[in-house]
Amino acid sequence: MKAPTRLLVLGSPHLGGSSDAVRMEPLAIPEAAFRPLLEALAPHAKDGVMVEADAPESVAYWAGAHGWEAALSRYPWLSAAWRAGEALGLGFPEARQKFLAGEGEALELALLALAAYEPYSALLWWLRAGDAERAKAPLEVRDFLERGTRSKGEAVQIGVRRAEALGHRRIFAVDDGVFGDLPPGVKEGDLGSHSEVARLLARYREHQDALRKRLFDAAKAGDLRPVYREENSRESLELLMEQWRVLLRAGARPRVAVWEARNLAMARNIRAATAASPGGRFLVVVGASHKPFLEAYLGALLDLELVSVEEALA
Repeated sequence: MKAPTRLLVLGSPHLGGSSDAVRMEPLAIPEAAFRPLLEALAPHAKDGVMVEADAPESVAYWAGAHGWEAALSRYPWLSAAWRAGEALGLGFPEARQKFLAGEGEALELALLALAAYEPYSALLWWLRAGDAERAKAPLEVRDFLERGTRSKGEAVQIGVRRAEALGHRRIFAVDDGVFGDLPPGVKEGDLGSHSEVARLLARYREHQDALRKRLFDAAKAGDLRPVYREENSRESLELLMEQWRVLLRAGARPRVAVWEARNLAMARNIRAATAASPGGRFLVVVGASHKPFLEAYLGALLDLELVSVEEALA
């Protein structure tokens, strides 16, 4: 029997900041501290890298179903994407088809990817373009992509950097923005006043404070692998799962349903991305809260084998 497709789901703190109830502020971690982690991940990203960002189809849905104002509110980078499309004389469907099928110079592929609603793929090609090429890009596109190169988020510092070094031509965006926080018309009470939710938030704040300290210590030591081993440990993932059990007991059943639907859609997108390379090895970089759900869903699929982070970062 041929080898199965192998998938490493790396749960990550949101290094670029988060909007959760317990916020993670952006952390300035030196690139050198990522190197041991990126080297360890290289064999597990040979055939593709996926990140927690809305898939192009989700972005197109918002742009089409909700109008440009709502779409821009959700995806501020769309203004640059539309400017890239104007420069190419292509709309989203044409740009997407040409990007997926074509070859070209680094700048053209960066513009195509951005017009195709793949900003991380655009950043991948922007990093490969020379200064003379970059200067030819529309100003708004250039500003957006230059800011992207300075992003502190894990999608760039781990996903894009790893894919760029391995010579990949695109980054797979696998999130699904079609699902909102709650179904239309559904309202929840004040969950923060629920005693069990309050205790969970206090415990989670302690976890986040300890995480920040571990990240600073690991950055100072020049190696983030211990933090990622800890964040992907059974104990840490159990805490993340417990928050959803608590919300369920507190009566937030619609919120839990939408969260599970989002993760099911992510699992679908991840599995679809592996179809082009059966037996390949893929890295998925997501917020740690998604990891236990994704592994539960993906672990039930045929011809797919999950790689443990402990094994990968040993």
